[in-house]
Amino acid sequence: MGNGLVKVPQTLPAPLYPGWLIEVNGNPNNAVEIKKKKKIATWNVRTLFDRNDLDRPKRRTALTAGELARYNIDIAALSETRLAGEGEINERGQSYTFFWSGRGPERREAGVGFTVKKALMNKLAEPPKGVNDLLITMRLPLSKGKKFVTLVSAYASTMTNPDDIKDKFYEDLNNIIGATPTPDKLIILGDFNARVGWDSAAWEGIIGKHVLENVIAMVFSSFKPALDMTC
Repeated sequence: MGNGLVKVPQTLPAPLYPGWLIEVNGNPNNAVEIKKKKKIATWNVRTLFDRNDLDRPKRRTALTAGELARYNIDIAALSETRLAGEGEINERGQSYTFFWSGRGPERREAGVGFTVKKALMNKLAEPPKGVNDLLITMRLPLSKGKKFVTLVSAYASTMTNPDDIKDKFYEDLNNIIGATPTPDKLIILGDFNARVGWDSAAWEGIIGKHVLENVIAMVFSSFKPALDMTC
């Protein structure tokens, strides 16, 4: 059908395809463009660090990109990347760019990052900003740049850490939330190292029906999970 104007009644039929211009009730002035919704995910990858003594056919970033492509993920928040410092890598032959924030090379622990489809890269006003090895943020324009979404990739300190370290994580997270522009949509994703139980009725839309009591909380959002993210 391409990008031509399609006349439809007020009740829109299915399927509708991204790129179509829809004329509602015969009025060209009411034409709206059907946008493709973006798929956002979070993944504790355990590590993206490739040791020289391991014989792997592909780098861990390439393997990760392949899995994200298989599920058609647009943006993924990554935790436990275990990559040193801050950096960016483009996987040849894959449609993703990796960003990360971690500690120095002497302690490859924790680490967070984002993986972004290359088709979205030109929409980023600036690269993701690493706060430390537990938090990194990214801001993406929505609906022709008039609205924005702020995404946070988080990896919470584990229960074995001292209280001051755990408190520092939530203090930093709270500062990020406070600094986020009020009109922005805010999405906080990651591994919060917390047990959420199995009461899916009480936490409808947050906890699924097929969970174990000791499931690790992987997604925390500041608004309803059903996000209509079009950009």
